[in-house]
Amino acid sequence: MVKKNLHLATYSLLFSLISGSSMAQDNWDFQGVLAEQNSSSGSDNSSVTNVDSGDELKPVNVNAVSSCGITKENQNTLPLSYLKKLAGPGDFFTVKEVPGTNKVSITSSKMISECNDMIEPAIDMSSSDPVRYFVKVNLKGGKKASDFVACINEKAMVEGKPNPKASIGTISLDFSFEKSGELSFVSHGPLASNAPEIRGCNYIEPISKSKLQLLTVNDRDKKLRENDVTGICNKAESYRDISDETISKYQEYKAILESIRNELLLEEVKKLAKAIQTGDDLSGLDFSVIADFKKYVIDPLLEEIKLTYQEFQGAQGDARKALEKKYKELKTKLASFGKS
Repeated sequence: MVKKNLHLATYSLLFSLISGSSMAQDNWDFQGVLAEQNSSSGSDNSSVTNVDSGDELKPVNVNAVSSCGITKENQNTLPLSYLKKLAGPGDFFTVKEVPGTNKVSITSSKMISECNDMIEPAIDMSSSDPVRYFVKVNLKGGKKASDFVACINEKAMVEGKPNPKASIGTISLDFSFEKSGELSFVSHGPLASNAPEIRGCNYIEPISKSKLQLLTVNDRDKKLRENDVTGICNKAESYRDISDETISKYQEYKAILESIRNELLLEEVKKLAKAIQTGDDLSGLDFSVIADFKKYVIDPLLEEIKLTYQEFQGAQGDARKALEKKYKELKTKLASFGKS
């Protein structure tokens, strides 16, 4: 979606931001590109499906092109550096995940939009593992980057300076995804020669200062539950802080939660034992710790020893040796509680 004809005060604010950037300093940094790009003809060599701004699309699989024939003269995608020079400071794109869905809304910051009818954002998805997503900005109708530069200089510049009457707007894109993956920006061709990652004709740049990871609803929920469990474990000062209800709620983290609970429980048993040995007045001691230690630690360990021995009796070869080793380790662990 392109929003135009904003108030003149908005123009003044945007151009005051731009005037301090490299665009004003080096005449938009487009002159060298214009000298090299003297051809605006040729077919569209884009390897992905184009979409209209704001329309929802499904990502299409694309493979990195090692020999794609794209040059500065026929490049039909814009590098992120070109777009940033049409906007103020900060990240050019804002990325928002739609709560409860596997959808993302991506919107640019306010930018010089005189030539936005020439461009359209799109999304690429890598076919490799791990999955990666790439925002790109295509030139429509067989246009080239040089055409866009010429348009900006004609419509948005006056005597080498930003035209205060130029239109300001945004570009936006919504898309759905099925797998979690990193989100970056890509352009196809050498105009983004300073991109930190180059694969064939794919010039990949970070879409923001911080790394962005798109998460599916399931992975998002999993991440939240991981954070919950981490918080529970970090805050637990007593074994009672990790209740049976908590472990039941986070079944997939049962082993971790039980391990930390049992460590805390063992510490309290040791403190109780020391207090019994050194104290005369035992009225203030909590002896329920002993019953809980038996319930949560000793009884499960005895059951594991029993089952391991039963498996050991019917096993042969390497499996029998492994079970024998496990059986001995479990008995040693049980004996250690008597020593501690």
